[in-house]
Amino acid sequence: MATIICSGGHSFSDGEIPSPYEWTLISDINLGDALDKIIGQTRAGADIEAQAGVIMSSYGHIAYICPECKRLLVFENGIENPATSYRRE
Repeated sequence: MATIICSGGHSFSDGEIPSPYEWTLISDINLGDALDKIIGQTRAGADIEAQAGVIMSSYGHIAYICPECKRLLVFENGIENPATSYRRE
């Protein structure tokens, strides 16, 4: 569980599972690759139900929407590095 601080100065927790603020952004190409991996593991007999979310997340970027100001915070280089913040117009 971490406290996320947006560039507007608001803080919120990502401790709720599933988090209403956390999103995974996946490019079209990476989506296809993730689905191919899931399909391949399913055909190999793996218990994919527990792994599908982890696989999908590994192909995308973690993002959060601040519940106060609605800024989108995209962690393109991992959650341990600063996010890029986008504000609605």
